[in-house]
Amino acid sequence: MQSRAEVLRSLGESLDRYAPHRVARLGCGAGAALALLAVAGGFAGLIPADPIFPGFLRILILTVLSGVLLVFAICAALETSAERRAGRELASYLASGEADLATLLEMARARRGRFPGSERVIELLEKASGRPLTSA
Repeated sequence: MQSRAEVLRSLGESLDRYAPHRVARLGCGAGAALALLAVAGGFAGLIPADPIFPGFLRILILTVLSGVLLVFAICAALETSAERRAGRELASYLASGEADLATLLEMARARRGRFPGSERVIELLEKASGRPLTSA
């Protein structure tokens, strides 16, 4: 069986994959790649740029924005799935009797910032305990 610290770390790592800065970087990268593809398609003649250039610009903007929104929607769905999986993992660990929720919450607060996703783990534990969420 995993130790309490290992459980906290594994929960944090699974939740940290969808940290806002990572999702934003992925969205920006997807937007830049789609912009390059649309411009390349315009130069290749796949997207008509004549006779009116604003039509091409509209296609470019819609392509980039729809791609970025799609990336964000996929990341949101994956993040929700990861949170549910982490909640189930936490529930099964608590059901095994290795530790109680209050102990895990205190351990997570003591280790705040020392492992990836620690803030998200604290939020998950507070949500599970029914306590009000703390800020900072």
